Amino acid sequence: MQHMLRRIRPFAMCCLVGTAFQGGVRADIRISGTVRDSAGSGIAGATVSLRGDTLSTVSGANGAFVLQGTPSAVTPPERQHAAAAVVHILPGRIGLRNLQCEPAALSLFDTRGRRVTRTAGRAAELVLETRLSSGAYVLVVALGSARHALRMLALDNSPTSPREIALDGADHSVLSKQKSAAAGARTPAAYRTLRATKKGYAPAYAAARQDTTEKIRLMLLDSAGFARGPAYLNPALAIAERVDDLLSRMTIEEKLSQLTHDAPAIERLGIFEYDWWSECLHGVGLAYRATVFPQAIGMAATWDTALIARVASAISDEARAKHHHELAEYGKTRIMRGLTFFTPNVNIFRDPRWGRGQETYGEDPYLTSQIAVAFIRALQDTADGHLKVGATAKHFAVHSGPESQRYEFNATPSTSDLWQTYLPAFAACIREADVRSVMCAYSQMYGTYACQSQWLLNDILRDTLGFEGYVVSDCGAANSLQAGCDLICYLGWDGQQLYTAADSDSLIDLTVARVMTTRFELGMFDPPQTVPYASIPYDVVDCEKHRALARETARKSIVLLKNENAALPLDRNIAAIAVIGPHADWKEAYWGNYHGTPSYTVTPLEGIRAKVSSGTAVHYAQGCDLTDSIPGGFAEAESLAMQSDAVVAVLGLASESVGASAIEGETIDRSDLKMPSVQEHLLTTLHATGTPVVLVLVNGSALAVGWAESNAAAIVETWYGGQEAGSAVADVIFGEYNPGGRLPVTFYASVDQLPAFEDYDMTAGRTYRYFDQEPLYPFGYGLSYTTFAYSGFEVAPASPATGDTLAVTVTVRNTGAVEGDEVVQLYVVDSAASAPVPLRELKGFCRVYLDAGESREVSFVLTPRDLSLIDAFGRRVVEPGTFGVSIGGGQPGARAWAGVSSSVVLGGSVRALGL
Repeated sequence: MQHMLRRIRPFAMCCLVGTAFQGGVRADIRISGTVRDSAGSGIAGATVSLRGDTLSTVSGANGAFVLQGTPSAVTPPERQHAAAAVVHILPGRIGLRNLQCEPAALSLFDTRGRRVTRTAGRAAELVLETRLSSGAYVLVVALGSARHALRMLALDNSPTSPREIALDGADHSVLSKQKSAAAGARTPAAYRTLRATKKGYAPAYAAARQDTTEKIRLMLLDSAGFARGPAYLNPALAIAERVDDLLSRMTIEEKLSQLTHDAPAIERLGIFEYDWWSECLHGVGLAYRATVFPQAIGMAATWDTALIARVASAISDEARAKHHHELAEYGKTRIMRGLTFFTPNVNIFRDPRWGRGQETYGEDPYLTSQIAVAFIRALQDTADGHLKVGATAKHFAVHSGPESQRYEFNATPSTSDLWQTYLPAFAACIREADVRSVMCAYSQMYGTYACQSQWLLNDILRDTLGFEGYVVSDCGAANSLQAGCDLICYLGWDGQQLYTAADSDSLIDLTVARVMTTRFELGMFDPPQTVPYASIPYDVVDCEKHRALARETARKSIVLLKNENAALPLDRNIAAIAVIGPHADWKEAYWGNYHGTPSYTVTPLEGIRAKVSSGTAVHYAQGCDLTDSIPGGFAEAESLAMQSDAVVAVLGLASESVGASAIEGETIDRSDLKMPSVQEHLLTTLHATGTPVVLVLVNGSALAVGWAESNAAAIVETWYGGQEAGSAVADVIFGEYNPGGRLPVTFYASVDQLPAFEDYDMTAGRTYRYFDQEPLYPFGYGLSYTTFAYSGFEVAPASPATGDTLAVTVTVRNTGAVEGDEVVQLYVVDSAASAPVPLRELKGFCRVYLDAGESREVSFVLTPRDLSLIDAFGRRVVEPGTFGVSIGGGQPGARAWAGVSSSVVLGGSVRALGL
């Protein structure tokens, strides 16, 4: 049993040797307290330190300590999970995913200090292809001006296990003046994890504010006491051993009881009641107060994986704080208050009519994969052997509407569509982020319900993709433990029928072990003093720092779709401005679905009022309801528009957050891509006044706004922007922030450009990858208040073969007069494929900040997998032939595109890769 369940960890340790920081502050701290045992007696000689820092002290004779000085780390580890880079260790290959395109190098040394191999560059990914003799090695990672050292053990020419390690320290990246100010301001308010250790005791943790003189008590627990008790309660033992011991003490009825989302308590074993169902799509959801970040589709529009990691870290902070507050209050966790989250949704948004598309990261497998991996890594995190929270990739595997048929729909994708479109994001979540759970979908695949498919859950998910966690059914879905579904949401197992159907108790033991392993990893069987995340204070929920992060994310999610004759930004000293539309002052409209409850929400009306000068007249009219007219609404709106120098029309859709009036969301698909007709009528009425109209869109999916494209002065896409949506809108409209978001979906000119909703065949013209018509706005598109130019495009080696990795380099320059972000995008076209392939594919991106006139070199790596296809035999192969490679601010040749292109000829023979 143990060898089946053990998550093999490599002997790898990340230690920060040096860091550089721009614009931050290092605040002196003074933290005092006592170290005691469980009886309350002081413990002398205990080491007290800030986790992740060199600052430490030793407790005195009565256990008292005073920790003071200047921390070497600028911000606490809990706030540094926006990883600047990720090291991935695979058989025969060590790579560095450089999330912020910093100058980087990988150097591998043996234990005598001799360098084995080295590579360097400013690439999005650096790769060391090497076979290692058995033994210990040191991998030194240079990232910007930071240095990281990792020890690793190799056995049989490979690392002991595939592993990915996030390197903290994103604060040393290139920062704008605004970013520098924000980084410096946030340090004094941050909390730190205080750690006390002494030989013979389990370590203890507590949360402390910087610059505090509060008395903090750290309780050390005698390790000998654990040894005298049952093995499953001994945190010094391996989790697999503890799980085995617990299973040996459980009856068959108790085991079966733990396989439902609302698992009951087993008091005799000290197992508290636990509900596995929690949500955190864009903030802790459906559990009252929480910071509400932009909806998932908006986060994807940032094209900023480092930012997404910071958001996920903040969300998991709040989740931990809320969970332990719940335990303290009730001794159990109710639904939506746990540490296991049914997030993220990594289905491909293949059709804009799908109501749940807003929950996804868009229509592209690569973008979805990169955003999801960043989110999961930061959400789950690990510290001192404990998992922060558990994430769930859903809905496995081919699921994207129609919602009205989701309980019986039968998806039959081609083999190439399955492996090139629908499965890559799940594969990335498993192989690159070690996601703890996968949710199987309601629908069928090839005639079998997903949660009852042995082929899907075992052959594909576990055997091919390498998934080691537990599978949970969607809530109320048809399911089968024998097929590989471990945990059922909503419906209980029929215990007697299940037991009779199993060949032996081993199937039940295997299933229970999978789910209980995660509870052990989360520290649910450990004293809370020994779990670092258990000490996160409750006041982190909806704190000022998270509110600032919500505003930053909302700003970065905004996409400027049109800006005729530089209509934007507006002057904050404008004499009069009219803010009109049903969404202009509708707070709930900005929350999206699966939302928490923020302590406040800033609407565009409020944001604009706060932004303009005191002499500006701000007029407001609702104009109409979401889908219906209101008495006198048009007349009032028209009158105010005529009295103003500019009109900001805030229009769009609405999700379940607004209640029964929602027109997109779970179980709610659209039949058209237009705005509600009453809103279109309001827009034409405002335009007829002659006052310039800025259209602000609020929605979770693509809209066909062709009339506005021809007639509005500017169009701004803001999605469901969360609690700081209105502040972000005002920041962009008045030029305090230069928009740099890019579309994660195609905006079609009409619904007539789409195939039938039920058609899952990608080659029928689905998404930008297979669409051969002219869209309204293409995937990857977005304007800026500045301009960019590209030069110095190079691809190496000059004559590559099918097994080679390509290094692609380009220089991007801000040619405008203001600072701004460019999203550098790399696309590949396989023009000589032997099997169906996309017309174009995103294979790399990097959001970079550039001052006016500044240039920066950006590099990417194209691996053989990036150039592969699924052939007629269902194999993943790389074929020789000609490939087009383009880098720019969007798709090659698309509107407003600035970029460069080249052709690459791969030589050699067909090379087979694993799926």
